Amino acid sequence: HAATTAAITAGTTADGEGQHASAGWSELMSLLHAAIDRHKRYPQSALSMGREGSTRVDFRLRPDGHIDDLNIGVSSGVRALDLAAYRAVQAIAPFADADRYLDGTQRFQVDVVFRIN
Repeated sequence: HAATTAAITAGTTADGEGQHASAGWSELMSLLHAAIDRHKRYPQSALSMGREGSTRVDFRLRPDGHIDDLNIGVSSGVRALDLAAYRAVQAIAPFADADRYLDGTQRFQVDVVFRIN
């Protein structure tokens, strides 16, 4: 069986984006983690070849729940895993209730880890 995990970090950008309400910030991080987890699919090609890895996906989340500036920040070295990680993040948009947690656009980095158990 395959397992996937995600570690999510967030940081403000130099142009002043990313102001957030600190109350509920951990709740937002938990919701993001759960949403990405629900959309992750371990690629069959990677499974059959025994490929594992971690892909860092960078993106900006807007208060309206839309995602932009989505890209692979650090490749796993396995194209199928990188694509699966990218698609998992892409699939969470529009992210419900983002406006409850964000005062402005926030940049996130998500490490999506693929491991075969």
